[in-house]
Amino acid sequence: ADRGSSDKGIPENSPVGKILALLAELRSQLKDDAKVDRQQFEMYSEWYAVQYADANKTIEEAQETAADLGTRLKQQEALREKRGLAIEKATSKLAVAEKELKDATTQRGTEHQAFVQGLAETDEAIHRLEHAVEVMDQQAPGHQAKQQSSASLVDVARKVRTVLLQGPDFSLTLSQRETLDGFLRAALRRSHRSEAAGGLRGASGEEALAPDFLQVGDQTSGFAEYMAQGNDGVVAALDSVLGKAREHLQDLRMQEERASFVFAKFEKETKARIKSIKSSITSDKQQIAESQELSGRSEADLSTTAQLLKVTQDGLDRLKVDFTTKNNSFHERSRKRNDEILAVEEASEIMNGKEMRKLMREQYQKPESSIGFVQLQQVARRRALHALRAARSPGVALLALRTHTEAMRSSSRANPFGKVTQLIRDMIARLSKECAAEATKAQWCESEMAKSAKSKFNIDKSADKLKARIAQIDTEVDQLTADIKRINAEIGDMSKAKREATELRKEEQSEAAGSIERYEDAQRLLRAALTLLKKTYGKKEEERTGSQSSDGGYKVSGIGAGVVGLLEIAIEDFAQLQQETETAEATAQKDYKDLMDSTDVKTAAFNKDLEYKNQQKVRLEGDRVRVVEDLQNFDKELKALEKYIEELKVQCLKRETYEERKQRREEEIRQLQEALASLNGNAY
Repeated sequence: ADRGSSDKGIPENSPVGKILALLAELRSQLKDDAKVDRQQFEMYSEWYAVQYADANKTIEEAQETAADLGTRLKQQEALREKRGLAIEKATSKLAVAEKELKDATTQRGTEHQAFVQGLAETDEAIHRLEHAVEVMDQQAPGHQAKQQSSASLVDVARKVRTVLLQGPDFSLTLSQRETLDGFLRAALRRSHRSEAAGGLRGASGEEALAPDFLQVGDQTSGFAEYMAQGNDGVVAALDSVLGKAREHLQDLRMQEERASFVFAKFEKETKARIKSIKSSITSDKQQIAESQELSGRSEADLSTTAQLLKVTQDGLDRLKVDFTTKNNSFHERSRKRNDEILAVEEASEIMNGKEMRKLMREQYQKPESSIGFVQLQQVARRRALHALRAARSPGVALLALRTHTEAMRSSSRANPFGKVTQLIRDMIARLSKECAAEATKAQWCESEMAKSAKSKFNIDKSADKLKARIAQIDTEVDQLTADIKRINAEIGDMSKAKREATELRKEEQSEAAGSIERYEDAQRLLRAALTLLKKTYGKKEEERTGSQSSDGGYKVSGIGAGVVGLLEIAIEDFAQLQQETETAEATAQKDYKDLMDSTDVKTAAFNKDLEYKNQQKVRLEGDRVRVVEDLQNFDKELKALEKYIEELKVQCLKRETYEERKQRREEEIRQLQEALASLNGNAY
């Protein structure tokens, strides 16, 4: 219902009614509008100044922050580069130190090995020299063992020679060398005379016994003459060599101790240096990691600052553009408001005409505007389309179903009595042999019991698998049944939604056509009134100035221009309503077509899925029948095998006489032959 109407029936709340009501008040209202407009513009200017200052301040702070962050990133990058170079140098030093330690360890091992070898050689030399001195002491005048054989002296001579050749350099004097040379050669000649009878004199000769520093001297003097002169010089020479050998042993030990001490000190210092280098590398790596973490945070802050700077700058640019636009608009409005002319009567007459009143009554007697109706129906239609597209896809259930049933495509099954038949044949053969070989019965019983137990285990395992498969098939069948029921319900819902959408589309088309016709009529009438007003009040400013001079200085009111502007706005509003209605109608038709196409596609897909699920359900039910049949066959096979195991227990676990066992075996063979014939379906 209209809130009120003018004397001629134009509703006050309509654009035309408002124009008529405003004409009387337009003169005073123009001044009020100018005052309000200026106040608003001044308030806007003040707000603009504040926003402009805040934006500039934010930009300056962001630029400073970005510069600080950039400097910080460069510093951290320089720090990482410096620490990286330090790590490279430390790594090089670490490699050198580790190599030095390794080389020193190897050298120390070589030196220690040489020490051990020298120690052993020196100990052996001392032992031989001590033995030589002991023998020579026994040759001294008045000694009880003076009549020592030449063989012992030769042995002494050989040991002394070995020490002089293989031992360390003892630095003998010339007299000591001559003494030892005479001793060795005298001992050798005595040995040759003693051994001549036995043919032991060889080609080695005295040159083989004497050391390199001894020269071949006079061989005419005998050993007795040499020993008669006394052996004090030989003993003294040997004692001197023995003393030097002991001194050499002490020197070796002192050198080893010093070398060990020096190596231990070097090893300790080098390991400490290696530890320090590794600690430095670890510290540098930690600083690099901390620097990378700090750089990451700085980069994130820099990105945030750059984004803030960009957003603020963009906002400031938009603010400037908006201020310039509003400033120009304000001055343009002020200029046009001063140029308005009053031309109302003929326009009012046109707008108060019979045709316009009829049009306004039709427009404002509707319970709600057609465009609102179109929009509401469009929302309802889009919700229906969204509900359809959000439905669960039957393809997902189909894929799951294929996955579950992929393992059940085998077209053949093994004979359930194959194992029992083979067992029976084996038993017949074994029982026949046992009649002639009683001694092998224990082994046969053990073998048969093991095989039977294994067969029973396999049958139980196969039966469990079949039971699990039956449970799986039942689950899949139940799921398929629920899916079929759901798909049927969805197909019914889609058909119902399709019918409702078609009825709604027809109503929308009818309502949109009537609304478009009314908007076109309103525009036609308003354009006629606007054309009439523009003939009177639509002249340019120069023409109006000349007209005022010719009309005796008459200056019309500026309210007429406002009326012309309002008429133009009213025409634009009706044109916009017409365009929105036409656009909404085209969109509604497209949505309706999309809804129908989607519904048809969904219905076809659901019907196909429904057909496939029904086929799968039939196939699974057939598979279940066959699996149940296999399970029953396994049960029969298991019962037969359990009976056979009980018979084995009777045969193998109870003691019987040979005649009893023979009679029982013959009966068992007969029963087994009958069972085999029964399984094979013919006579044995």
